[in-house]
Amino acid sequence: MLDLNMLLFSTSDFICIGIVALPLTMVIVSGGIDISFGSTIGLCAIALGVLFQSGVPMPLAILLTLLLGALCGLINAG
Repeated sequence: MLDLNMLLFSTSDFICIGIVALPLTMVIVSGGIDISFGSTIGLCAIALGVLFQSGVPMPLAILLTLLLGALCGLINAG
């Protein structure tokens, strides 16, 4: 039931959710609740997967994904 491996596995799942939730916390605290944040994360996750599967090196794929996220933010803010 509850052994150490299961506890560690569950903790690793929560860490991933926390990493995604941290930037959203800043958005909510600043008063700019933005419901498109989740869509942008989904788009960037798919783009990263497609780039990586296409053979793009991971550091470049991460950089391009960050630029895509920034572009979505600029378009959405304007």
